[in-house]
Amino acid sequence: MLTSPTAITSVDASGLSTQNYDDYYFPVNLPFPIQIYGVNQTTVQMSVNGYLVGPQGTTAYRNTQLPASALRAWSFIGYWTDLYIYQGTPQGLYYQVSGTAPTRTIIFEWYTSHISNNTAYYHFTMEFDETAPGVVTYTYYNLDDAVARGTVGLQFLSVPQGNSTNSTQVMYSQYSYRGSPSVSTGQRLTYDPTMNLFVSS
Repeated sequence: MLTSPTAITSVDASGLSTQNYDDYYFPVNLPFPIQIYGVNQTTVQMSVNGYLVGPQGTTAYRNTQLPASALRAWSFIGYWTDLYIYQGTPQGLYYQVSGTAPTRTIIFEWYTSHISNNTAYYHFTMEFDETAPGVVTYTYYNLDDAVARGTVGLQFLSVPQGNSTNSTQVMYSQYSYRGSPSVSTGQRLTYDPTMNLFVSS
């Protein structure tokens, strides 16, 4: 639903995907820092599978409950499941920056299908506002929850230096896992960092 989007995945002159995308992720440099649990981030990796992570990307496609070590150090999880972009369709990953500093917004858009069903559609956005650090809003325009039931939330895993992979700090907020509670077309979820929970509208 972006008015002047920038395509992250490749599209032709008609706006159709030029190839299939399965488990891809793409770096995006942010126009302003976004915040998660008080920590600012300036670059994200946008995954076809419905999430933003950083600083490194991941191909994780099989969703689990949070916290999920497969999603690296931190992640914003709009709808994590095995999503897919089919060549020759108007599907793709996009983003848009609006406004001027210090009141800019950046919106990331997923328009995808599912690897097991090319007629199941998943269209949602993730919005960050420069004036509201730590707040993120997920808006769902189309979710085929009968085909796949994803994970929705966010998390921050602090990992110590060296060879250890054990997290020393685990913070997360899970709104939904495998349809409990359900997430539906037309729903809007806003994360409130002061309460560490998502508010539905």
